Amino acid sequence: MRQKLVRPEPLPYVEDRDIELLAADLGAGHFSAAELYRWYELSVIDEGRKPVSKKAFGTALKTAGLQPSTRWIGDERKAARCWLITRSWQRRGQALLADEKRKAEGR
Repeated sequence: MRQKLVRPEPLPYVEDRDIELLAADLGAGHFSAAELYRWYELSVIDEGRKPVSKKAFGTALKTAGLQPSTRWIGDERKAARCWLITRSWQRRGQALLADEKRKAEGR
């Protein structure tokens, strides 16, 4: 008896669009890795996609050119991993949103 072939599920991935929208929504500045991942996870789930792991998301941010750093956070002065979102990423995200709005309006 022959086995039926099952098509594997596509692997989750991070698109440049995800990072651009993140930058447009949050703005420029330092953000904790947890905060960025939460934003990404919720936006991807809203689109019906499966999010990547936290480690894969961090790798995607680094590959995209965002700068990791360590900041002191909270009253206890704990060091936390942060990412610097530059104004150029913020502008890329805003341009993407403007293009999507124009397309939606049929221009």
